[in-house]
Amino acid sequence: MTEYIKLLILAFFKQKNTYSITELAKVFGLSVEEILGVIDSLVKEEYLTYKNDLLHLTASGRLMLQNHSEDFYCFDQKAIDIPKVDINKAWCIDQIYIPEGFQRKV
Repeated sequence: MTEYIKLLILAFFKQKNTYSITELAKVFGLSVEEILGVIDSLVKEEYLTYKNDLLHLTASGRLMLQNHSEDFYCFDQKAIDIPKVDINKAWCIDQIYIPEGFQRKV
């Protein structure tokens, strides 16, 4: 697994206290088996540890994030919670879409 995915997973655990393995798999676009493999790797490398049956970021994991521009590897749940498109409500291709909520450039 790429180091990029590992860093994103570390950032996830830095910012989230609760999780599920299926949530992680969905968020990162991996299968449950793949996410478990990455987590096992991060535990063996001592970047993650188990406390009370939950995974937590270790000091080494925090240092790893710090050494790799921690701010770049942040986990934003809002970016993932994109609503699904309902194809039954899809617009005709000829209908003009006018975006809402944007401000004019000043």
